[in-house]
Amino acid sequence: MADVQQRMVNNGQLVLQDIPEIPQHLAQTLNRYHNTRSTGFIGWTADSRSIYIRTRLDSVNQIHRVATPGRAHSQLTFGKEPVGEVVRAPNGKHIAFTRDRGGNGFDQIFLINPGQSEATLLTDGRSLNNRMVWDNSGTLLAYRSTRRNGRSNDIWIMDVAAPQQARLLLKAGDGALWKPVDFSNDGKTLLIQYYAGITDSRIYLLSVETGALTLLVGSLELPTSNVASGFDRDDKGVLFVSNQRGHSAEVGWIPVSGKGPVKYAKEKSPGISASLSSVPIVNGALS
Repeated sequence: MADVQQRMVNNGQLVLQDIPEIPQHLAQTLNRYHNTRSTGFIGWTADSRSIYIRTRLDSVNQIHRVATPGRAHSQLTFGKEPVGEVVRAPNGKHIAFTRDRGGNGFDQIFLINPGQSEATLLTDGRSLNNRMVWDNSGTLLAYRSTRRNGRSNDIWIMDVAAPQQARLLLKAGDGALWKPVDFSNDGKTLLIQYYAGITDSRIYLLSVETGALTLLVGSLELPTSNVASGFDRDDKGVLFVSNQRGHSAEVGWIPVSGKGPVKYAKEKSPGISASLSSVPIVNGALS
C-alpha cells in the first residue's frame, strides 16, 4: 500500500491527504472569471440618441452614459456609495437618483445634470427618501419619505428648483408602505400604491392640490393583491395587476372615476393588446 501524503493548512485546522497543492497562479487566472460586473439599462437620453446604464468600474455601481453603439461609456456619478433608484426628468436632461451613506439604508435624493456631473442633494440628509416619480413637466418630484417622524412612509412633493420648499402631501397613518406610482398628464393627480403585505395592497388616487385620497382598487374588508402600473395615455383609466377574481395575477384596467366597468385581459390572449372582458364594480373593488 502506497504511503499517504498528508499535510496541514490553516494553522493545523485542516488536514489534507493525497491532495496536491493548488498553484498560486491558478487563483490569479480564475480571478478573471470571478471578478465580473453587470451592466443594467437605465433609460434613454432626452434626444434618444444615447443611453444611461448602471455599472461599476471600481467597487460600486454608478451612472454612466453610452453615446453611441460600441463607444466607451463615460461616468456621470462618483463616490464611495452605489447609486440606487435612477429616474430621468421627462422633459430634459436632469436625473434624480438615490444613495445612502455607509450602507445605513437611509436613502437620500440627489439631482444631476449629466453635462455638469455635479450632484446636488435635494433631501434632508437624515430621513429615508426614495420611490421617486417625475411629473410630465420634469419640475415636480413625488417621493416616499420618513421625514415627518422617522417612521411613517409619507408622500412628499417638491419642485427640484426649490427643494427646501418640499411639502407633505400624504400623511401615512400606519406602518405600511405608501408610494407614488405615476402622475396624470396634467400633474393634478397622483396614482398611489398602498402595500401592507403580499395579500393586502390597494391603489388610490391622490389630489396634488387638495390632498384628497380616493380608493380606486382594493378593499379594506376583503384584502387582495393589487399592484398599480400607471395611468393610460388619455388619463381615462389606470392599468394594474390583481388577483381579486380569485385567479392568478392578471392585467386589468379601471376608469379613474371608479364607476365604469373594469376590463381584464383574457388569459389566453397574447400581450397587453389582448381583448378585454368587462366585469362589474362594487364600492371601488373589482368583483
